[in-house]
Amino acid sequence: MIINRIRRTLALTLLFVGFIATSVQSEDESKIRVLVILNPCLSCGNPDDIHALVHLFWNLDQIEIEGIVPDTYNSLGRPFGLEALEHVIDAYEKDFTNLAAALSEKDFPEPQSLRRNVPESFDEAKSHIHAAALESDPRPLYILNWGNMNLLKETLREDPLIANRIRLVSVASRTNYNHCRETNINGWGRDAIFRDSRFHSMWWLEIDWTQGAFQVDDEPTQALEALSEYGSLGRVLAEQANQSGLSPGLRAGDAVPLLYLIDPQGIPDDPSKSNWVGNFPQPFPETRSHYFTDNMGGVDWDFEKPCRTWIDRELARNYCQRILRDNRGTIYSALLEKLNAHYPGQKNSQLRASYEAENATLTEDLEVKSDLRASHGFYVEMRGNGMITWTLSDVPSDGNYLLTIRYKLPFLHKSQNLIINGETVGTVKFDGPPRTWQEKELSINLREGTNTVTVEKDWGYMDFDTATLILGKP
Repeated sequence: MIINRIRRTLALTLLFVGFIATSVQSEDESKIRVLVILNPCLSCGNPDDIHALVHLFWNLDQIEIEGIVPDTYNSLGRPFGLEALEHVIDAYEKDFTNLAAALSEKDFPEPQSLRRNVPESFDEAKSHIHAAALESDPRPLYILNWGNMNLLKETLREDPLIANRIRLVSVASRTNYNHCRETNINGWGRDAIFRDSRFHSMWWLEIDWTQGAFQVDDEPTQALEALSEYGSLGRVLAEQANQSGLSPGLRAGDAVPLLYLIDPQGIPDDPSKSNWVGNFPQPFPETRSHYFTDNMGGVDWDFEKPCRTWIDRELARNYCQRILRDNRGTIYSALLEKLNAHYPGQKNSQLRASYEAENATLTEDLEVKSDLRASHGFYVEMRGNGMITWTLSDVPSDGNYLLTIRYKLPFLHKSQNLIINGETVGTVKFDGPPRTWQEKELSINLREGTNTVTVEKDWGYMDFDTATLILGKP
């Protein structure tokens, strides 16, 4: 069937799979070792790190995690952000124990193993990073740094040799603060590492303006609306976004380093190759042969002293964000596809049964496409020909029932043939404003048990999302 072919293609090319696994070394050596350094908070108005954590936890079956390490500490060496980390882990635990989510059956780690990977002091955090870097393992350790980089700076200065045992992927934004004395929003921690000659040979992918492509236009808002419906972790996304004073929607910029690592078509060892999030050249091939950063395209950007080329910042920013902006809708939809497997669809009430168009029986003329505003992120496109058939298996008795079809018109109204259990019963007119998802209610006669409802092309040229059956008779 066409849907099976599409799903296989999605699985190979689009699937927004995993970010981290357990603290115990995996027997699957294909998994990427990851340690995350972050600066989460519950009430600071910036949900970025927590939103990225939710993405991580939704995919804990795929990447082997070596640590979830707070970046900021008080004068007593106690970390800020432990409450925020515990809050997200608690939400994960609720989903883990919820049979509907089925996480416990899909190789997700026990919640307690996550808690063991969170150090509780500054010294413990440095030791945690040091031990992970020096662990005897043929796989490289990727450190994903979402924070201000002060912790990593202190750890590297304490033992510079570990710089050659890690691969650093950091995310921030460029700046010309204080006449370029700081060239990155990560500030002095980042600049201290960058300027220290002992670390010039360290493997480092610095993703700056590229990550901003996840924070603009309407897609982040649409993504948040869709993702917030998935369990306790989804509710964490929504509650943190509601407390934010920043741009609305999903704040997925900190997830970009993860996307870089898990793109099935990408090559993590070589950032210069094309990837979901872009490709990253080497601005200093002679002096820093393992340093990569944003691709500014044709802009002659001064990476050492950005103030000299700051007048070209808009042109440079737009160029380095172009690939991620083109791919983000596909990335969001692929994540929804993954979550649908983790959180099997549940009826909203005992009186309703909902059937996805992409799961229906489709003729070869129809095509499954992605749209964040569609249920579960996918819909079926009908053009010149085709038939879509839903199998309704929840009818309690013979009689009339209310069926609601969610649809979208590219332009004007359309009429299509309606077939119930193989018999044509009439023509249905779908009208309303174009390019907007809307619903058509139909009163249909069904028999007890299993029935089929088919929409066959008359005019064609419209899109279908779901068919929802009200099980109580109208």
